[in-house]
Amino acid sequence: MNRKNAETYKMLTRVADFASNNVGLFAKSSAGVEVQQSLKTAMEQLTAASSSRVAAESALRSARNARETSRDHMKGLLAKADQTARALHSHTFRSPARTSDRALIDAGHAFAAEIETVKDQFIAYGFSPDDVTSAVKLLDVAVLAYSTARAKRSAAILEFNEKLDAAMECTRRFEAIVANTLQEGSAVMAQWTNLRSVSKVPLRKRAEEPPKAA
Repeated sequence: MNRKNAETYKMLTRVADFASNNVGLFAKSSAGVEVQQSLKTAMEQLTAASSSRVAAESALRSARNARETSRDHMKGLLAKADQTARALHSHTFRSPARTSDRALIDAGHAFAAEIETVKDQFIAYGFSPDDVTSAVKLLDVAVLAYSTARAKRSAAILEFNEKLDAAMECTRRFEAIVANTLQEGSAVMAQWTNLRSVSKVPLRKRAEEPPKAA
């Protein structure tokens, strides 16, 4: 969650508490009670969406770490396979120049297909070709899990933004009722004004440029 959304979320939480605690200030015939209930529901949904987003971001970090670990393991095995092939003067396999997930997986499959005729020689040199096959499967699973986690995170962000917009709409409706009902300059109005404010997010300072030579 970026700083702006975080500050807006805090403001909406304060506004919802204010509305719940001060709903008695509005006449039963006014829209105040209905809007307060709508705001309460919107905030419950926003809180749930926020929790889902946090969980999705945590799952994405875990999936990213697992993918990187599997990728590094695969790169290491292929490098050893390349070294062993060169030591055996075998041209059946060379480590891929590219190290993307797809390139590593394809190289692993190619190794498994090409190495069969000299498999025993690799084993004699202390390298087990079956380790590459296992590593390919792990990387394949890790890449799929990462893609799934990214999709879930995107969906969670979209849902959070939709619920945030809905809560903001309720707040604007409630704000109109407050402005028309509460007395200007009253303590309650002052409290509302303070709670309704959103802390400004400071702009990042640009790196100072070195002084130009005279």
